[in-house]
Amino acid sequence: MTTPDRVPAPRPDAALPELPGPRVSATPRVPATPRVAAIPCVAAIPCVAATPCAGAARFGASDSRPTVPATPRVGAAPSPASSAPAALPRTRRRPEPRRPRRRRTAVRPPPVPRAAAPGPPVPPARPERHRPRRRAATLRLRAALGAAALALLTPAALPAQPGPPTLPGSDPFGNDPFGDLRNREPDADIEAMVRTALFARNGVSRNRALSFLIERNERDVVPAFIAVLRVLPDEDGRLLRALQRLARARIGRDWKAWTEWQETHSEIRPFDGFDAFKADVLAGIDPNFRDFVYRGVKHEIRLEEIVWGGVTKDGIPALTDPEHIPAAEADYLTDRELVFGVSLNGDSRAYPLRILDWHEMFNDVIGGVPVSLAYCTLCGSGILFDTRIPGYEEPFVFGSSGLLYRSNKLMYDDATESLWNQFTGRPVVGELTGSGIELRVLPVVITSWAAWRADHPDTTALSLDTGYRRDYRPGQPYGEYFASPDLMFPVVVRDRRLDPKDRIFALRAGETQMAWALSLFAGGAVLHDRVGALDLVLVGEAATETVRAYESGGRRFTRAAADEGVLVDETGHRWRITEAALAPVAEVSGADPAAAAPLPRLPGHMAYWFAWASYLDDRPLRAP
Repeated sequence: MTTPDRVPAPRPDAALPELPGPRVSATPRVPATPRVAAIPCVAAIPCVAATPCAGAARFGASDSRPTVPATPRVGAAPSPASSAPAALPRTRRRPEPRRPRRRRTAVRPPPVPRAAAPGPPVPPARPERHRPRRRAATLRLRAALGAAALALLTPAALPAQPGPPTLPGSDPFGNDPFGDLRNREPDADIEAMVRTALFARNGVSRNRALSFLIERNERDVVPAFIAVLRVLPDEDGRLLRALQRLARARIGRDWKAWTEWQETHSEIRPFDGFDAFKADVLAGIDPNFRDFVYRGVKHEIRLEEIVWGGVTKDGIPALTDPEHIPAAEADYLTDRELVFGVSLNGDSRAYPLRILDWHEMFNDVIGGVPVSLAYCTLCGSGILFDTRIPGYEEPFVFGSSGLLYRSNKLMYDDATESLWNQFTGRPVVGELTGSGIELRVLPVVITSWAAWRADHPDTTALSLDTGYRRDYRPGQPYGEYFASPDLMFPVVVRDRRLDPKDRIFALRAGETQMAWALSLFAGGAVLHDRVGALDLVLVGEAATETVRAYESGGRRFTRAAADEGVLVDETGHRWRITEAALAPVAEVSGADPAAAAPLPRLPGHMAYWFAWASYLDDRPLRAP
């Protein structure tokens, strides 16, 4: 019988160890089962060969490895070379009985564990990739900002769109903006492409849409990216980098800075369908915002500059037909507190600023005139409007929309739910846009409660029983904002003749409009000026933010020394300051005041300089 290639013959000089116990009698030799040469040498088991074989050399074995003494098999005849040791043949496992096959798969016994052989070191298993823990607080904050927007931007919240069924990996808005995914032929639906790039849950479609918009390299999608910058998390910064590349601007993740940048780039026009996109983003914050912005809505201001003011629709509730109490019962007011004073047709009413800070709007009837006072705390302007419009049977009733435009509130009327610019009194978004309607401004004054009550003993004051639970103590809720020089919302102030929050008096007599810095009235001043062909006189006190404007008729006035409520002209005639006009009074000398007609009062209001500069920047200004 031939010796297998990988088991060498025993060496002749090796001694055969003696087995203990009695020898077994000689029996006929049973032929040995031929060894299967196809079984390779496994270096994991210590080799019994005297010299290393090819397999041992491959795995780094050497002659110095210890050998295992050979032991004869029981019942086997000794070898002719009895004096030479025989190498111990490897013990073979008896073949397992063949088991029935199941579906062409043989069931094999589990492998026998083998001892490791010395050799080259085995590299350790790669450690599990370390994934840093995300900051939970940051994720919760960003999720809170974006959850509302994403809630209505999912298929469940949006109305079903007609068309073919959505393919796997497509966007969640119905039709796939890429057209046929198999042929990779994108269509020109930029609105759907933007929605997919920003909101799709499928990462493949989202990345493909974003790449397509970047390669397209058109700036008409920039307003959409800025619109979601405030509410949509961007943990990996991909959206910001895309925005920077498309806008060609290096601005960080600063929503205010991007909004101001957008205001200065009026040449950028959004893609078709941006109105519907904007409506969905706003509806993610408050579904009621769909009353104001929707697909195809008319507008004369840039929709991309409309921003959320931090509250929902009517989140700052207007006071409609509020309760008034006599001055004697208004013991919650102190003498130095500021009030909005209104007197029409002999009906005088005081509206404390500490209450209006929480409501920013009242709808009332004063002296038979339906009015609304739109008070924008952000731009510091309380403007009294006559809500009667020719052609409409009922006066308009206004509320706060919760939306802003250039840091100025957008109010709305409850009849058409059109958005109105609070500063100009014009509808700017919605059904009434382009109608030519402009609310007429009426006179209103800010003054102290003591001064108003002294001039109007029969006045009433707003009751604390407004129907709402609010902290009506002075300085709430905008005390810090009023005391700070900083703005709360983004707006570009190009005219720096005054600081953005310097107080001004704004004259709003139709086409006759002009502004005066409040500092000109320090100490109680009487100013004369001319606007167009109109001569006027202004009487004010900067300490209480009190300014009234009247036609002067060419006269020159000074304050009477003994009575602050009286002016004296250059001829010595006395004129009393009232809410309706400068009224001549009888002189001690007996001069007849009938020769002089009352000089009518002109409407105006207080405001921050940035608001005037944003909407009426082409009108003149008087400053120190």
